[in-house]
Amino acid sequence: MGVFIIIFDGKVGIENFIYYIADGIIGVFAVNPLLLPDKNPLLPVDTNRWKLFYINTNDFAIYADSENYTHIHEVLHDTCRMADMWEWRVYFQTDSPDLFKDTYTISNVIYDFSCKTVSIKRIIQYDKAGNVLRDFSYSDSPKRIIPSSTGELVFKAMDYYDTHSIN
Repeated sequence: MGVFIIIFDGKVGIENFIYYIADGIIGVFAVNPLLLPDKNPLLPVDTNRWKLFYINTNDFAIYADSENYTHIHEVLHDTCRMADMWEWRVYFQTDSPDLFKDTYTISNVIYDFSCKTVSIKRIIQYDKAGNVLRDFSYSDSPKRIIPSSTGELVFKAMDYYDTHSIN
């Protein structure tokens, strides 16, 4: 059984998740067809492999590939806590740019939790039938997380997943 993190209003953690369930706000999940794999072909079907760790129903959801989640050490960061993983990202916005309409992406990302940086190594974009639309590889250096951004919320969710999941 995996751990998933849902972030509301910038708060991370299971205790906040339980609070929102009790508060009734989470009821949207039970009826929102965007969150059901059998109703939304963009979501991963294999929930034993793909673990939900971030969701904002007005924006996007991210799933972590638990089968290819690896703790790593790099030469210049031998004391840093780092993870090399794959993310499945689905955009829910109906007003999202045409680039993301009816598509999902699977990305290879390296998180450095000690230095608070992220490196995107590869992004593959698929249509809802699973056909590859675009495939990008990157060799850029790690980027620092922007404070008070959605990226920081995702980073915190991944950090929580990294310290609380069983891989």
